[in-house]
Order: sequence, then C-alpha cells, then structure tokens
Amino acid sequence: MPRPVHPRRAVLAAGLGMGLAGLLAAAGCGSDPTTRPTPTSGPSGLPLPGGSPAGSPEPSDPPVAGATEAAALEAALAARATALLARTGSKAPDGRLRRILGQVRDAHLAHVAALTSPDPTDPAATPGGLSASPSVTPSPSASGRASGSPEGGSTDAAIASLIGAERAAARAHRARITGPASELVLLWTSLSAAAQSYATALDASASRGATVGGRTRLPLAPLTEVQARQQLLAQTYAAIYGYQAAVPFLSGGDQDDAFARITGYLRLRDSLRAGLVADGAQPPAADPAYQVSPRPTDDDSATALLAGIETRIQPFLGQWVRTATGADRSAALSRLLSTVTLALGLGAPLDRWPGWPSAAA
Repeated sequence: MPRPVHPRRAVLAAGLGMGLAGLLAAAGCGSDPTTRPTPTSGPSGLPLPGGSPAGSPEPSDPPVAGATEAAALEAALAARATALLARTGSKAPDGRLRRILGQVRDAHLAHVAALTSPDPTDPAATPGGLSASPSVTPSPSASGRASGSPEGGSTDAAIASLIGAERAAARAHRARITGPASELVLLWTSLSAAAQSYATALDASASRGATVGGRTRLPLAPLTEVQARQQLLAQTYAAIYGYQAAVPFLSGGDQDDAFARITGYLRLRDSLRAGLVADGAQPPAADPAYQVSPRPTDDDSATALLAGIETRIQPFLGQWVRTATGADRSAALSRLLSTVTLALGLGAPLDRWPGWPSAAA
C-alpha cells in the first residue's frame, strides 16, 4: 500500500490527473494510466488543463482559417489507413500494424470531426460529443487514388508512403502555428504532434512497439503564460525525481539517454525559475520526495516509469505552447514534439490529441 501523500505534495503534481503517483505512473501498469481524468486545480489554486468549458461560438462567428484544408488533409490520411486495413492475404498488415493503423484511422477521423465543427478548439462543439468521429468511413477502394497512396504495391511501400504523408501533414499543421497566444495555437500544435507521432509509431525502427491508446480532449480553462509556466515547473520537479529513481535500474544506452534527459529537465527547471522570477512571479517549490509508481525494480519497469513521465508532462508543455509567444513558443513547441517522440520510443501509447488536456476516450 503506498504511503500517505502530504497535502502539498499532492498539490504539486495534481495537474497530471492522479497526483504525484499519477504523474510517475507507467503507461500500461494496471489500468491504463493515460486514460484517467484531469483535476481542475493545481499549485496555489491555479486552473489546470481541462478545467471549465469555454463558451461555444455564436453561429455568426467566421470559420477558422485553414480548417477546411486541414480537414481534407486529415481525411486523406484516414483514407490511406483505411486502404491498408482493407488489404488481405499476403498484403494484409500484421497484428501490430493493424492495431496502430486502426488507431491512426480513428484519430484522423476524430480530427476531421473537430475541424469541421463550429469551433475546432471546443470539444463540446464537435457533433456527437467530445469523442465523436465522422459516421462515414472513407472507401478503401478510392482512398489510394485520392491520397496518392500506391495502388497494388507492397505493404511495406504503402506503409512507407503513409509515414511520409504523416510527416508532411505534421509540417503543414505546424506552419499554421502563428499569431498571438490562443487556443488555435494549441489546436495546430496538437495536430502536428499527432501526425508526427503516427509516423513514429508506424515506423517499427523508431518505436518500441507503441500500443493503442486513444484519449479525448477536455475543454480548455483560461490560463496565463505565467500560470502555464508555474504548472510546468511543478511537473518538472516531479519528472526529475522520477528519472533519478529510474536511472539505477537502466543500463548501457538507456541509462546514458536517461542521464541526458535529466540534464535537459534540470535546464528547463532553471530556465522556468529564472523567467518567473524575472516576471515578478512566484516559482512553486519542489517537495523533498515524491511517490513513484511503478517502483522500478528492473530495466522494463524503469522504462515504463519514464514512459509515463514523458506522457503526463505533455499537456503542460502544450499549455506552455498555447500561452507563449516568440522564442518561448518555439522552445515550448520543440520540447513538446521531442517529448512525444521520446514517449513513443519508450513504449507509451498513441494519443489522438498530444499536448491537449485529455481524459478517457
């Protein structure tokens, strides 16, 4: 039985959905820790990702610029995955690929549903609810021609083509991350990170065997850049502690990578602290210790612990991207994208909306 958590200790990592133990829980240990809901308050009572729903737009609101083109791109990617899933016999994808392709198809359809809704940044505006996908599935017979996927080629070639298309989509979505801080910044960020993650998961050499996940977005709470940085700093403390607990059970390149990641978190911690102080804001304090779950005993459990850490910090990086501008936004975006890729390499599950506050699908 885990030891009791001091109230302030629980507050420090509340934003990851399960307190400190939740932050450091490994993906796939017991019930899927990536599917638990997120609380609505964090350090010093600050709002956490996924708090109160934002109001839906009035019908007269103009459509989001680029949403139509982005929806068409997402539909084409869903069509490619559908075509691959329709293959039979010697060209049928293996079990691992089928699971990932099914998740990729469903995620792209969910993206289409969001992008064609009255407000793509408001999950409640999606027709049918927070996790709805379009009711019409792309036709596999026409999907290859519509999306440029090679017809009749080998499955390996078709997967390689889909990986390339996902990476191109990630770049296209990323190019829309412009303008002032807003919910739209997070929308394009999440879509870009998703496409990048699907390319990684489909590439067996780049993924440790990504499992099927699937979470649904929560509405965004009002948040300032200072609050976003304070929350991210609180989670960074816990991440550093978790990495330090895992390192002794890793070996070789895995241990070297973990040490490098600790260095990166220490630099992020120092940068966030200095920025908050310079802005006249109070940096949250770290606790002397955190609960770690699962408690690492070997390489596998240590790796699972790290996968959970890297998964749970993503919504806080996403909130930083959402609220930041200029060089800070670029730094936040770069860190989020690298974290998504790293988490998959550690065996974390796929996500429909990486970087977005999420709950069980």
